[in-house]
Amino acid sequence: GGMLVRGAFFLIFTVVLLADCTTTFGADADVKRGQKFLTPSVMHLTLWSWTLHTVCFMPFFPSRFWTVFTYGPSAAGSWALMVMWMWTMYANPEMEYKLAPPGRSKEVILARSALLHVCPPIFHLIYRAAYKKELEEAYLGLTSVSCKFWTSVGGYFAMGLIWEHVAGGAEGAAATYAVTIVDPETFVLVSKALGAVSALVAYFFLIAPMLVSDTPPPKANKVASSGSGAKKTKSAKAD
Repeated sequence: GGMLVRGAFFLIFTVVLLADCTTTFGADADVKRGQKFLTPSVMHLTLWSWTLHTVCFMPFFPSRFWTVFTYGPSAAGSWALMVMWMWTMYANPEMEYKLAPPGRSKEVILARSALLHVCPPIFHLIYRAAYKKELEEAYLGLTSVSCKFWTSVGGYFAMGLIWEHVAGGAEGAAATYAVTIVDPETFVLVSKALGAVSALVAYFFLIAPMLVSDTPPPKANKVASSGSGAKKTKSAKAD
C-alpha cells in the first residue's frame, strides 16, 4: 500500500512540477510591473519545495538512507512553507495575481496556489498513514541530535538558505514576492522564524511520535538477549 501511494504521489508531483514550469517559466519574466521584471516561477521557494517533495516520493530509491535524507525535510518543510506562504500573502495580498502569467483566470490562480501550498501537508499525512511501517523501520534507532535536527528543521532550511543565496539575499527574496508592506530584512526574518517554528511543531507532534524511537533495532535486541542468556547459563553452571 505504501509503495503504491508513494508512486502515485510521485506521479502527481512530477506532472504538476513540469506543467507549472513549462506554463510559467518565461511568461512572468517578460511582464514588466513598475520598474522590475518578475522572477520566473522556478526561482520561487515554492517550486524548490515542490521539487523536494517530488524527490522525496521517488519510488526508484526506496532505501533507508533516501527515506531519512528526504522525508523529514519534505514533511516538516511542507508545513513550514504553508505558514510562510500565509505570511507572504499578508505582506502582499496581491502576490499570486501579480506573479501569474497574463490571461490566467482568478480561479486557476487560486487553485494553483492552494495546490502548491496547502496540499503537500495533506499529502504527507496520507503518505504517513499508508507508509507507516516502512517509515518506522527507516527511523528505528536513529535518535542522534544531528538526525533529529536534519529531520525537523535542518534539511529544509539548508535548501531554503541555498535558495535565498541564489535569489540574491534578503532583498532578492523580498523582491521575488514583491513585498512592500515591510522592509526586506524584516520580511525574511519573520519568514524564517515562522517557518522554523512551524517545522518544529510539525516534527514534534506529527513526525517524531511515530518515527523517532529510542528502541534499538530488532537485531540489537536479539543479540543483547542472547548475550544475557549466555551469562545466566555460565552463572548457573558455576553455581
